[in-house]
Amino acid sequence: MAELENQKKFSSLLSSGVKALKQHPDYKTNREAGNKTGQSYMEKIAYKLGVSPNTVKSWIGQMGSKYIPGRIEDAKLFGIIWLILEKGCMNVTWFMELLETTSIPVIEPALPAWVASCLKKAKTMNDNGTIGTPPPEEINMVITRLFGNAAVLESEEKNKFSAHNLPARWSGRFIGRKSDLQAIYHWLLSPSPVCSITGWAGVGKTTLALEAAYACAGEPGEEAANVSDKWPAFHCIIWFSTHLTGLSFNDFLNTIAYQLGLTEQIDKPVMEKRFAVRHALQLFFQGTADTAYCG
Repeated sequence: MAELENQKKFSSLLSSGVKALKQHPDYKTNREAGNKTGQSYMEKIAYKLGVSPNTVKSWIGQMGSKYIPGRIEDAKLFGIIWLILEKGCMNVTWFMELLETTSIPVIEPALPAWVASCLKKAKTMNDNGTIGTPPPEEINMVITRLFGNAAVLESEEKNKFSAHNLPARWSGRFIGRKSDLQAIYHWLLSPSPVCSITGWAGVGKTTLALEAAYACAGEPGEEAANVSDKWPAFHCIIWFSTHLTGLSFNDFLNTIAYQLGLTEQIDKPVMEKRFAVRHALQLFFQGTADTAYCG
């Protein structure tokens, strides 16, 4: 279940999407001349989702703010998102802003593969009367419309090593520590899989690791660029932090799952999740690119 963390903003954004969907010919009310009966656009949306029209009205705040639910089933939420993106005119910015009002984790910047993985969780009514997920070819068409052919290709090529969850740099400029950056750079080119940065509290261990990680994400700062203009490129960089709340094994698995696009694993039991995450990591390691972990 997706928790609605900002119900007012969620209903406002979803309402704008539903209004855009209302303009599509498939959702216009069919009324024959002299006949006042016919399905309204709200009834058509509700039918596609397998819910009542009042349920959709409550989601978009049409029944009053106190009737906006606190949570929505993931399949239903992605279902209405799919209907809006398929037939409406909303863009990736709307998609991101909507998800940010819920407990569903987002990957920023939005990548075509990640958006596609989200849409695969949608459940809607098919033409044959069965509930199912959207066909892959239709999802691909929506992704192409959202990102453009050139953008999709560029994202797959350029961002294949720049997907990350790195926090923002803590300073506009990173000065000094060139020898430390050189040591990390040479370690990255070595067969050794682990690098440990040690030192007293406050000496800059985290900042140093963050600067090296950004260099591997294709955004080297001045000092990192002076070390080399060809830092190793990683398929994915996953950042873990215990700075504020600590890090449980479940948090560890969830962070990896988020970054690999396995958002459906978040609510799974730890024992089941660990095998799914391990399998996903094996697939990454068997490819031509690598995955780096920082913490």
